[in-house]
Amino acid sequence: MRASSPFTRGSAFRLVPARSLREARRVLAGELPHAIVLDVLLEGEDTWKFLADLKKGATTRDIPVLVVSTVDDSRKGLALGADAYALKPAERGWLIGELERLTRQGRVPGALIIDDDDMARYVLKRLLSQLHCVITEMPNGKDGLQAARELRPEIVFLDLNMPNMSGAEVLVRLKEDPVTANIPVVVVTSKVLEPAERAQLERRAVAVLSKDETAGEDALSVIQATWVKAGLRL
Repeated sequence: MRASSPFTRGSAFRLVPARSLREARRVLAGELPHAIVLDVLLEGEDTWKFLADLKKGATTRDIPVLVVSTVDDSRKGLALGADAYALKPAERGWLIGELERLTRQGRVPGALIIDDDDMARYVLKRLLSQLHCVITEMPNGKDGLQAARELRPEIVFLDLNMPNMSGAEVLVRLKEDPVTANIPVVVVTSKVLEPAERAQLERRAVAVLSKDETAGEDALSVIQATWVKAGLRL
């Protein structure tokens, strides 16, 4: 144990303190931690830039960063790459829980299906069940957006034609929210798309599939190819 803290005492985590960004950089030069807890209110230092640099660095970009600060700007923090954000004083249970979640080895990827059609969800779920993932289903856009924010799945499969909130609107809102902006989205639709509409969707989605493609003989191959395109391992 390098230092004692009531937040980490009794847990599996060893605390390595740094009272300035200079100290933090020195620590990072010697060892790469499993996670970083960062206050963005350090006197005379640009911690927002430090956060952005961490998420761009070849050796540090995969280290989870939890921002814990008196600065109430979670939108900016998450947009710069923070994996979690809390205002001081943070609860110990939250901190340990987030550290355990973000550092869990071999985390099974999550797939979120947002579609009001029960049969369409069943078809996709049957295909995805052949991949190593946890599947969550939501029957409308509102619940789908909430699930995406809370679960932060590794991939979202999104229908376009849904009541109350269309899939196109859901896609825009997912990409405008810093919490969900980096989640790959696959549009799966029965709608015949005009070229301009398809091009607009493809600017935000990693793939646009027809429901015929997910129901045909090559459906599994199509889903596997989309999975890989989204940056996930089979």
